[in-house]
Amino acid sequence: MNLGVIAIALFCAFLGSVAQIELKAGIVNVKSVWGAINWNLFAGLALYVIAMVLYLFALNKGKQVSVVYSIIATSYIWTGLLAFLIFKEPLSLMKLFGIALIVIGVTAVVS
Repeated sequence: MNLGVIAIALFCAFLGSVAQIELKAGIVNVKSVWGAINWNLFAGLALYVIAMVLYLFALNKGKQVSVVYSIIATSYIWTGLLAFLIFKEPLSLMKLFGIALIVIGVTAVVS
């Protein structure tokens, strides 16, 4: 698999995770429908669109959809780490074990 395609897919996964964090930040204190209109939500949606466009490019250039798509599983890693760093969510031993399994699984599929 082309390293450029892998890098783009990894970036898409990271961008999607940042989008999740933005959405969470935008919705956490919302009490009404109108309160949901804020910059964090717009940023999250915009990042999702950018990630999707880049992902389509990676799918087009990648030889195997199963490999490109499995790289997107790293978004679980990025989201967990960003939630820990930004929202101070706990990063338990079980979550770390899950992250390790994702790394092993993605590595196995990509190699």
